[in-house]
Amino acid sequence: MPWDKAGKDNQDIKYAEEVLEADHYGLEQVKERIAQLMQQINEAQGRITEATAQRSRLSDEIVDINEDLKSASLMKHRYQILRGQYHSDIKRITFIIDGEQKLSKEKEPEHCPFCGAEMEVQRSGEYAEAAQAELQRILPQLNDVMDAEKDIDQEIAEHKKRIQECDEESSRLAQLINQDLQPTIQELQNQIEMLQESVDSASQQGIIEKIEKHIT
Repeated sequence: MPWDKAGKDNQDIKYAEEVLEADHYGLEQVKERIAQLMQQINEAQGRITEATAQRSRLSDEIVDINEDLKSASLMKHRYQILRGQYHSDIKRITFIIDGEQKLSKEKEPEHCPFCGAEMEVQRSGEYAEAAQAELQRILPQLNDVMDAEKDIDQEIAEHKKRIQECDEESSRLAQLINQDLQPTIQELQNQIEMLQESVDSASQQGIIEKIEKHIT
């Protein structure tokens, strides 16, 4: 190969390298913009990770609350049964007391209706007294059960309210992920792809034109 031809080729290669370096330098601003977009993507992905973890914690909390809700509902059912038993006992005792009071007002027969012999009156208030004592024992217990039912109802209401709050917060986070963060990431990725494509296309075309002009 002639020396002048080899020298010319070396000069062309050196010029091409200079063009490539100059073109690379001119892309710094674009690279900075791409880096900024990548940083925004990382931040959005971090928020998605955090929101997903928070949704998982909310889901675990709902599971725990549902277990407490089941226990509270079971206790409420037991209180309802116990309250029903107390009401039945009160009706029975009240019937006994009312019956004794009615009987006490009736006049006992003094003579046997069959033989006419004199009859001994043996009426006693023991049944009524026993019934009154049992009634006085049951009424406070019934009040305690009714108070306990109110507490259980309040506990159940609080559990249901918290479950609703967790569901609403989880839905809000899902909406944030699906309708905000993920579309934002996709848009940023599209911008990066467009920048890279435009840079690649412009750079290649510019480099080729510069080198072709130099060679010709």
